[in-house]
Amino acid sequence: MGEINEIFSEYARMRENGLDAKAALYALRVYIEPLSKQDKEHLAQQVRTWESSGNTTKTESRLKPLQPAASQKSPAIRKIGADDTNAAQQNATWVACPNCGKANQK
Repeated sequence: MGEINEIFSEYARMRENGLDAKAALYALRVYIEPLSKQDKEHLAQQVRTWESSGNTTKTESRLKPLQPAASQKSPAIRKIGADDTNAAQQNATWVACPNCGKANQK
């Protein structure tokens, strides 16, 4: 019974930390599969009782959405305007491809 209680405790911890039931059971599968049929049924009953008692918590209610830092008034990436692209093209050096003769930026 000690092994079943350990598996159940780990399941409850995973669920309380926001993991869904299916993922928690999948993660514990390697510990559950070797159990006898009777032990599996006992563990399943513990899980059903725990789930039906409403012990699960909503992670959405515990987590706060991220807010941008107050020091970041302008975005880190600025929008490129037409003036910026025209200036870059004017400053570019053009060379001809030795194979086909097409003009390319250097």
